[in-house]
Amino acid sequence: MTIRRRRLIASIVAIFTIVAIALLATGASSRGSLATALGYGKNATTKDRIHYYAHEDAHSYNFGPTAYKSDDPDAVWIVNDAGQVVGDFSERLYHDPALVAAIATDITGRNEAAWSTILGKRAAEFKAKRVGERPDALHLAFLQDEAYWDEVRGNILDFFKKGSATVSELKEYTSSMYMLDRALDDDKPSVVVRRSSNTGGHFLWFNLKDQGVYGYRLECGYQPVDVEVYWPAPPSPPVPDNPTPTPTPTPTTTTTLKPKDPNAGPQAQTGGKNADYGGGANKSNDTKLTPEPTSPRTYTSPSAPTAKTTRPATTATPQTSAKPATTKVDNKTYDIVTGNDQSKDFQPLDEVQQNPPAVEPALNPGTNSEAISAPE
Repeated sequence: MTIRRRRLIASIVAIFTIVAIALLATGASSRGSLATALGYGKNATTKDRIHYYAHEDAHSYNFGPTAYKSDDPDAVWIVNDAGQVVGDFSERLYHDPALVAAIATDITGRNEAAWSTILGKRAAEFKAKRVGERPDALHLAFLQDEAYWDEVRGNILDFFKKGSATVSELKEYTSSMYMLDRALDDDKPSVVVRRSSNTGGHFLWFNLKDQGVYGYRLECGYQPVDVEVYWPAPPSPPVPDNPTPTPTPTPTTTTTLKPKDPNAGPQAQTGGKNADYGGGANKSNDTKLTPEPTSPRTYTSPSAPTAKTTRPATTATPQTSAKPATTKVDNKTYDIVTGNDQSKDFQPLDEVQQNPPAVEPALNPGTNSEAISAPE
């Protein structure tokens, strides 16, 4: 027996065990009082089965953690000898209703003939909805009707079994489905489509020849890509396949002042008796009135000013006969000429002011052509 076959048998046994336990738990609670108590309705799904893989990769917009295993890439899709599909893809479809809704939307969007094949008798109900509303509507329908969830999941697996399944790489794509974690009813992922900026990744490919080719990116939890053929991406900046998580905004801190301490003021410190700080009556006030100023009984006016005596102008007698003063410098005698020496030929200043001397005109008045020689 080959290693591959032993691994297949071990996987089948483990999966049958898990399915048997899940079916027992589902049969005991999904249609009883437990489901009703959980608020899912009479025929609703129990919460024990539901697992949203997008919760494990919150704020990344992916469908869930990576499903790619480099040591065994084909383990995501295995059809055993009994014709049953086992592996990670089938397991996630069993637990995640949002993932089943996204895959069903992708198949019916690409293949018009697959509506009834995938969605059965309720195909017309969901075909009437806009494509952007279809995945979330299917998701909620699965929660209300577990049997319908199982029906669509089985239809998807049977549909892909008709073709060949391989794991390979894709070089580029321009749009992808994403899940906005807890955007549906505040606790469930909502499926949307965005332009994608990444190029590459490993894909689980299903080639059904005339029924089309379908690929789901393993690194993003079986995320459909190139979906703009039936679901136009909004004209917004591209979203990378592994975007940086949106940072949680830092809460604004508000400084609250402490209440005033009544025991910290001077009034409390003085025992509440000091009137200067609002305590008790002010007993030290001066109650005496400030006296108003009074006018003198008598008034003596000041003496009148004495009239100013005008002195007659005096005329200086010019010095005519006085001998000029002399001084000696280096044994030589020099006369000292003063300003009031009338023996000199001086013109009085007041006459000069009244009759200023004539100024010699320039050689060429009105021009600037006559050169002026420097003094010798």
